[in-house]
Amino acid sequence: MRGGSCEGTETPHQFVFVRGHPRSGTNWVSNLINLHPRVCCTGEFHLETIYNAVNRTIEVPWHLGGGGGGGREGLEEAFRDMLRRCIVTACGERARGALWLGDRTPSDLLFWMPDARYIWILRDGRDVAVSWTFHQLRKGPEVIERSIPPEAREGLLRLSRQFLANPDMFERQPELLLADEAWVHHVAGTWDRRFRSDTGAACHMDRPDVPARVLRVRYEELHADTEGHLRTMLRFLDLNPEEAEPASQQTHTTPGYQAANPLSYRRKGIVGDWKAYFTPQATAWFMQVAGESMRRAGYSP
Repeated sequence: MRGGSCEGTETPHQFVFVRGHPRSGTNWVSNLINLHPRVCCTGEFHLETIYNAVNRTIEVPWHLGGGGGGGREGLEEAFRDMLRRCIVTACGERARGALWLGDRTPSDLLFWMPDARYIWILRDGRDVAVSWTFHQLRKGPEVIERSIPPEAREGLLRLSRQFLANPDMFERQPELLLADEAWVHHVAGTWDRRFRSDTGAACHMDRPDVPARVLRVRYEELHADTEGHLRTMLRFLDLNPEEAEPASQQTHTTPGYQAANPLSYRRKGIVGDWKAYFTPQATAWFMQVAGESMRRAGYSP
């Protein structure tokens, strides 16, 4: 079974996956396509750990689930069936009557299942670095201790304590946001690895022998022409854009936010915010790690 259906309805479901680096606009894209009554995209599932485990098992040649054993197809289909069930369950009643069900997870672009559609959103790595740093700082030391590698953690922990005590500190001293070399190298390395991985995955899915379609969306272009790109995304899903609701602040689908809030998940959502925080030194650190990928992505130094 490549499609799926919600129990109690005859509507066949197709699946769409929204992917991108954290703080690149995956939530925004999901909210936008949800403006159409035939779409229900939710998340985040982060099932890549299970996906990777299945692939590692398949690669082991000496048991039935790996190599040429007959269990390989069963493992792959079991993962896909679990993924379908998770999405259908998460959509709940909204799945009834919807054609497209989706998962938005800010993770790697991966070939999850045949005949699905994939929307990959790419954002300037420097804006990602700024937004991601604010995101980590507001989550606080406990989360940083669990989620950030030790080599990049120390400076961020100190900064988070200062930030939570004084959330407006960067209005007066924006240069402090990216003043720790280890943290900037970590952010740059994460963005660089993801860009390379996602580029490879997109090229793979572009092959005529791979039953998948991927749509590339650039955050900056979506910001400049939200309506036009929404229409493109809906047509990518074979839907009529005229049936979608208009974008609005209430649905978090218009570009940017009315009021900047450093402690909010939805802090600013603007293009070029990095220019206020990147010093020449921070720029050198970032480009030292991610410069080649930034140039490949079309973001000039």
